[in-house]
Amino acid sequence: MSLPEKARNKRTHKVEKLHLKALVLAKKRDKAQWRQVLSEHNDGKLRHWQAKEASINTKISNLRADMLKKIQNPLELFPADQVAWHAAKFGLLSLLQAHIHTPGALEYRDASSSGTALHVAAYFGHLDCVQFLTQSDADVNATNSFGFTPLLCAAEQQQADVVSFLTSLPRVDPYIRSTSGLLAIHVVRKGASLFGDKYGRYAKCSRALDARCAVIHGWLFESLRGTLLNRLVLENVGFKAHSWHQRYMAVLRTSATSPELEFVAYETPAPNACPAVPVWVAVYRMGDPVTWPIPKRSLNNKPHTFSFTGVEIFPSKQAAATFEFAALSEEAFTTWMQFFEHAFIDASGMAPLSSSVEHGSIPVADEVPFEDLFPPSPAALPLAKSLAMAPLPATRAASLEHATPAPVVEEAHEFAVKLSPSAPDFSMLPPASAPDAHECVVCFDGPQEGVCVPCGHHAVCMACARCLLAHPPASCPVCRGPVREIIRMFRC
Repeated sequence: MSLPEKARNKRTHKVEKLHLKALVLAKKRDKAQWRQVLSEHNDGKLRHWQAKEASINTKISNLRADMLKKIQNPLELFPADQVAWHAAKFGLLSLLQAHIHTPGALEYRDASSSGTALHVAAYFGHLDCVQFLTQSDADVNATNSFGFTPLLCAAEQQQADVVSFLTSLPRVDPYIRSTSGLLAIHVVRKGASLFGDKYGRYAKCSRALDARCAVIHGWLFESLRGTLLNRLVLENVGFKAHSWHQRYMAVLRTSATSPELEFVAYETPAPNACPAVPVWVAVYRMGDPVTWPIPKRSLNNKPHTFSFTGVEIFPSKQAAATFEFAALSEEAFTTWMQFFEHAFIDASGMAPLSSSVEHGSIPVADEVPFEDLFPPSPAALPLAKSLAMAPLPATRAASLEHATPAPVVEEAHEFAVKLSPSAPDFSMLPPASAPDAHECVVCFDGPQEGVCVPCGHHAVCMACARCLLAHPPASCPVCRGPVREIIRMFRC
C-alpha cells in the first residue's frame, strides 16, 4: 500500500538528498585514489590518503544505511516493478537482491531516458550492483533513448571500475554506437577534451576500452613533416630532413565487421600511462596500400620505415594524408608488416561497406570465450599483441624460426593482396610459396606487366588485365580506383 502523494514525495526527496551526498563523497574518493598514485614514493603521504579513502568509504556506507532506513517499505514509495531500478540507482545492493525477481523488474525502463536498472547502476558507478545485474541475466547491450548502452553510460560518467568490468565480459559489445554515431572510446575522448581529466578517470576508461578493441599496439617513431625545425633547415641549408617523435600506437577495431581501423597515437612515458586524449587518431581502411621503405631525405633518416594513407578524425577532421613511421627494431618492423599483410588478406574477403557508423549489437552467447569471438583466421584480425612482449601465433612462429629475413631494398614497394577464388588459404602457405614481388597480384602466376591508367599501379599480368577490362566497370586491384585502360610496361 503506497503512502499519500505528499508524504511519498517528501520521503523520496530525503533519499535523493542522501544519494547526492554519497555522489559528492565518491568524487572525493576519486581524488584520494589519485593522490595515492602520486604519493607512491612517499610513505607518509601514501598512508594519509589511504586513511582518507577508508574514511570516505565509511561515510558512504553510513549514507546508504540511512537511505535504507528511509526506504523501510519500498512498496510504499515505488511500484513493485520499479523498486529494483531505484535500488540500482541509489547503490542499495541488498534491496536490489531482494526485489530483482519481481516480474518486470529487469525490463523496467524509466520515462525520461528509457534506461534499465543496469543503465542507471553503470551511470552512477555502483560496481557491486552492476556485477549482480549482469549475473542476473540483465541485457548488457540494451540501449536507451539516446542509443547508450550501460558501457556508454559508464564511459560518459568516467566510471572506470564499471568500464573495466564491462569490457571484461565477452557478451558486452563495445562497438555499439549512440544515436550520434559515437563509440564508447569516442565518448571518453570527447569528455576528456571538453572537461579535462583531473583525476585520471577518463584515462582508465580509455585504457580498458583500448585493451578490448586493440588489434596491435606498440612503439613507433612518427615523422612530422611540417615542424619548425624542418622548415628552418630547408630555408637556411636547403636540405629536407625528418623530425622523428616517439609515439605509442594502438590500432583499434571500429566494428566487428567494418574494414576501418583507427590508428591512435599517444604521447606517453609508458604503455600503462596513456592519457585519455591522444595526439591524433586516423582511420585506415584495411587493404589500402602500405609503402616501405619511405623515400629518404637529406638528413636524419631511419631504417625500418613504412607509410600509409589515412584520414585524421581527431582532434579535427582532415583530408586524407600520408603517415610515415619507423619501427624501433627489425623484429618490430616484421610484426607490423605481418599485421598489414593479414589486413590485406582480410580485406580481400570482406564485402564492401559504405560506412562504419551504423552497426548494431552482435548477440554473443555467454559461454563463448573472448578468444573465440575474434579468432586469428582470414575472417577476422588477430587479437591485440604488444610488439615488445607478445609472441607470434604458434602456427606461423614455427615456420618463421628458420626463415632468413629478407633484405630491405632501397626502392619503395607497395603491396596489396587480393585472393582469387582458386587461391589457397593464406594461413596454409609456407614461407617459400609467398608471392614474389614481381608476380601478378591477382593470379600470382604471370609477371607484372600491366600499368593501370590513370592511377599508375604496376601490379597485374596482361592476361588478368584483359579479364579486368572485359568486365566493366574495371577497377585497379591495388587502390580500387577506376581504370580507363591498362598498358604493357617492358622491364629493361
